[in-house]
Amino acid sequence: MSRFDPDLKDADLEARIVSDVRFVGERPTILGFVSRLQSATAPKDYHELQADLIGYGRSCQDLIDELRGEQEQLAATIRALTSNRANNSASIAATQRQLAESKHRERLAQAVRHVVLAIGDGIAWRILGFDRAAVTVLSRGTRVARFADNRGFGKEVGEIEQLWREEGRFALHNDLTTCMRHGDLTSPRPDVAAVDVYEVKSSPRGRRVDQDARITGALNFINTGRYAGPDSRLARIHRIAQPYRTHLAQLRSLLVKAHRTGFASSRPSPCQLVAAVDTRAVKGNPDEIIPALFKRTLERQGWTGPPGRIFTHLASLRRIRDRKGSVGELAPLSIFPFAPEDVTDLLLGQIDYISVLNADLLEAVFKRHGLRAEIASPPHHNDRFMRVTSRLGNHELTIQISASLREQMLIELMTPASLIAASSGLASELDDDPGPEGEGSIVAFADESRVWA
Repeated sequence: MSRFDPDLKDADLEARIVSDVRFVGERPTILGFVSRLQSATAPKDYHELQADLIGYGRSCQDLIDELRGEQEQLAATIRALTSNRANNSASIAATQRQLAESKHRERLAQAVRHVVLAIGDGIAWRILGFDRAAVTVLSRGTRVARFADNRGFGKEVGEIEQLWREEGRFALHNDLTTCMRHGDLTSPRPDVAAVDVYEVKSSPRGRRVDQDARITGALNFINTGRYAGPDSRLARIHRIAQPYRTHLAQLRSLLVKAHRTGFASSRPSPCQLVAAVDTRAVKGNPDEIIPALFKRTLERQGWTGPPGRIFTHLASLRRIRDRKGSVGELAPLSIFPFAPEDVTDLLLGQIDYISVLNADLLEAVFKRHGLRAEIASPPHHNDRFMRVTSRLGNHELTIQISASLREQMLIELMTPASLIAASSGLASELDDDPGPEGEGSIVAFADESRVWA
């Protein structure tokens, strides 16, 4: 999991970004991309959408590079002027204002670029059939999320076009995503239920061998369900029969209501609460009204403490965090099953949602199902979500649940029943086949497309 936690400074900068008319002005273009993503069904749809996204993303990247060069020049000018600060105070102040504006424009461009990457992540999830296990495997490693220089980029695009022209196959440019971190291109082969990953960069042979071995290991992991890495790491994919369930349908309804009232909330399960926010519909100062409404909502539920037992998530904080370091195994906002206008506004921060998870009540839900859950409190919550103990026959088995499952409850509104099914299914499989010591586990639900498609 990402350990970056946005602070007040990050929140203030984000508020400046989402309220800037230049950023809001990108909405028609982004809405067009989101609508095309939602309606895409054939390889041709993805191929054409990707071409336009790449062009748009490259223009953002070029602007960022240009602005960074401008900032270096302005910083050099300020250093030169400060040698005679008394006589140059007005010029220093003016140049500092130019530098601040240039940095703000860079943040705007970065924010737009990451919206494009979120849509690219949506393409990845869709072409992989919403197979979270496959995305999880292919998202391991260092995130690039930046196009190569002109020479390398040209080769990659050339390979994409060749695959399309000669074989009619769509190949996703991995640098258009944050979640595809193996090779340069990912191409699904639905006819044989497989996926190909291509490394097309020119590189020294030794490095290329390492990259090829890494790609082969990942694809074997997806196909066989077991992984044995060169670093002695071991892992297994556990596919359970339980369908994946969420409360996103309730959030979709709350968003419709929030468009009229500014704020709408519900408690979809005993341990979860969710609220939708549209500040454009708030009569008065939303910075005062929304926090007050949310506080009253928590107080009515009696969810005011203790610290570390109430976990809260905001879509706006995820956007900030994902620019620093996203978690590939979490569904991107671009595939959420909402109207394209709502998905677009979530990506651009024009609307928001808040979700809350009550750890004490979640432990009680587990207890009612005959399971003992111990949920980690801060700071240990970065490493794990919970430990779950199951009684299996005449013995007990304890498993550790990853922090990504807490994120699924907060971000994707995964139901407690799904979490319990994942915990019980994993425990049962490990009891039947414990595997070697130190083996990690990836739990995948049956057919997630029923949620996301």
